[in-house]
Amino acid sequence: MSAQQQERQENQEKSDSGLELLLLDSSANEAEAHVAALRNAGFAVHPHVVAELIDFRVALEEETTDIVICNCSVKRFDGNQVMQILKDVDPEIPTLFIAEDRNAKEMREAMRRGAHDIVTKGDMELLQIVFGREVALLNSLRKISRLRDQLQETEHRCHILIENSRDAIAYIHEGMHIRANPIYLNMFGFVDLDEVEGMPMLDLIDPKDHKIFKKFLRSLSDRVNSGDIEVTCRGADGKSFEARIQFSPASIDAEPCTQLIVRDQSREKELEQKVRLLTNHDVETGLANRQYFIDRLNERLPGFRNGKKGTLIYISIDNMQEIRNKLGGAGNADKLLSEIAELLAPLVEENDFFGRFGDHTFTFFTEKSDRGATGKLAGEICARINQNSYKSAPGLRAPMCSIGVTHASSRTTSIQDFIDQAFHACESAREAGGNQWKRFDDAAPPPPDSVLTQLNDADSTLEVIDNALEYNRFRLFFQPIVSLQGDTRENYAVLVRMLDEADEPILPEKFIERATQHGRMAAIDRWIIKHALEELSLQRKNGRKINFFISLSDEALGDDTLLLWICDCLRLYDAKGHWISFQISDRDIRTHVQQTRALVEGLKKIKCNLAIDHFGVTPKYESLLKHLPVDFLKLDPSFMENLTSDPRKQVMIKEISDLAKAYNVKTIATGVEDANSLAALWTVGINYIQGYFLQEPSDTIGYDFNLG
Repeated sequence: MSAQQQERQENQEKSDSGLELLLLDSSANEAEAHVAALRNAGFAVHPHVVAELIDFRVALEEETTDIVICNCSVKRFDGNQVMQILKDVDPEIPTLFIAEDRNAKEMREAMRRGAHDIVTKGDMELLQIVFGREVALLNSLRKISRLRDQLQETEHRCHILIENSRDAIAYIHEGMHIRANPIYLNMFGFVDLDEVEGMPMLDLIDPKDHKIFKKFLRSLSDRVNSGDIEVTCRGADGKSFEARIQFSPASIDAEPCTQLIVRDQSREKELEQKVRLLTNHDVETGLANRQYFIDRLNERLPGFRNGKKGTLIYISIDNMQEIRNKLGGAGNADKLLSEIAELLAPLVEENDFFGRFGDHTFTFFTEKSDRGATGKLAGEICARINQNSYKSAPGLRAPMCSIGVTHASSRTTSIQDFIDQAFHACESAREAGGNQWKRFDDAAPPPPDSVLTQLNDADSTLEVIDNALEYNRFRLFFQPIVSLQGDTRENYAVLVRMLDEADEPILPEKFIERATQHGRMAAIDRWIIKHALEELSLQRKNGRKINFFISLSDEALGDDTLLLWICDCLRLYDAKGHWISFQISDRDIRTHVQQTRALVEGLKKIKCNLAIDHFGVTPKYESLLKHLPVDFLKLDPSFMENLTSDPRKQVMIKEISDLAKAYNVKTIATGVEDANSLAALWTVGINYIQGYFLQEPSDTIGYDFNLG
């Protein structure tokens, strides 16, 4: 491209929207020549030519004008008159003069009065150069104006966000308050801004911390006005509280100031206590929860390997489903389980620990190892459960229980194996009729006709799965998805378990892979959807604002009739699409892009939501957000492993969180099993969490979403 062509292209880009050009020229031919020269240089101009000063004024007043060119070479117009008219109407319009002598006295006077430049008559090249400069300046001024408007709009939105923020935020200048949001005013006991405006920040600091606070303020300049400090604050009522104050540079009305975010540490400590309680204990019974119980067993594992003894007792309430049906509602059944926990608590001696291991199972560890003593303890547990009268279930047949006992030894190399031994012993007790205990025997094979045995037999696997589908030998389980941002809506992930011959749940890893191999996952998906919608409709009719997250398998994505079947189910149970989020794994979406897009388009038409499961482990994950109407991202559980000690994972989660926000998508961390991860997840803006930290999957819906 030649230099001339490049110059024309640049000029065209500068004025591609077209410029309104007003020419004051008594010669139509010369005006036409000037317009032609500008167009030859690549400027898109819309000329309006006037020959009299009166018409010039009218045109300025009534029409849009971007640039003025005044031809004074014929001595018909006086530059001062032209500039006076411009001053009266709009002095900001850039004006160029064409003259016989650009150094003439009247031209110099016109420059003094605001003319932008003077071009000698006939010098078309100079006219093009000067005009191009004016266009560039005009575009820059317009861009600045747009940016100023955007800045004002951004500041306005920022002000609204701050006013509605859940954080206590204030602004100070030279140590004095100039603005504060309602949360800040409420934290310190003020009614409105007038009470705090102009007040020194130091007045809200406890006198004992004045010295360190002043020293901190003086050091801020060395850190570009950023930093945080923990001090004791004092409210208007004189009451003190521990707080962390974060300082950062800000501006209000283009004036520099400092932003404060104050966090009440006493409230955070209260939250930490709640979190600690949730981390270690079951909400209904107050016992150690599953994860905490396992953690404590793991602490004992090195001792077992070195010869220390111990006994694990696994307790299962056999007729819990029958009890639930008769009592009605999960709350009554939970009261019964709490009574059982209280009943057994006196048996717990020093160094023993007792936990709720599952929905209707308990685990008891004792340092006793004598077979006679542990057998007596197991018998006492069984008798107490079966022979007690329960206040929460008057007149109801007493619970039946099966108990498994196993002993730790130097051969105990895995806590999971240790637990499995107790579980298998418990199963043996139940298969023997229940209301008894059994000790684990390594040599005892599983019953030959058990469902688990059949699932492990390639010849009978398909028959077992088909029977489960035909005779409803599946059961739904639910796990809460809880907000970290204050949202109290009741979201649950829907899971499935197969039932064995004693109606005990079989974990998915025992049958999902086999169902996939035999092409039965689409049928299982339909079973889950149908029964989930039935349960969801029932819960909604009872006044619960519950939403379900339901997984779709790889096989379901290729089912062309699934969408219509879902519509039929929604009508059958009088359910709404927006109550449901269908979750599809990242890998399955990439494997079936076209089928997924077609299904999702249909689901969106009936108002269902889309969640991408196992998100973040596949490269270029942003592409899914670009091409699918995603509502939720469920992070792969692997992100939670050693999260607090792995900065790389924290950075990745932050990137995913920021990306999700850019697409207005909510994020869910899955596999959350400890409280330490919460701070990291909350800091990067993760919206929800799901995992054993909150609650293991349960076949009842009873999580209290107001606990946090």
